[in-house]
Amino acid sequence: MVPLTIISLIYRTEDRRRVTEVATILVLNIVDVTFCLLLVPFQIYLLILF
Repeated sequence: MVPLTIISLIYRTEDRRRVTEVATILVLNIVDVTFCLLLVPFQIYLLILF
């Protein structure tokens, strides 16, 4: 639901600067989520180890 609203926001916005801003935020969020998802198994591994 959330990505769809962001995509519609990008299409509605005429200003290129704003589009770039939204795209940057979106990319950073994806990277952040991916990083967290990669850290979770690592943390579980450390918990099992120690």
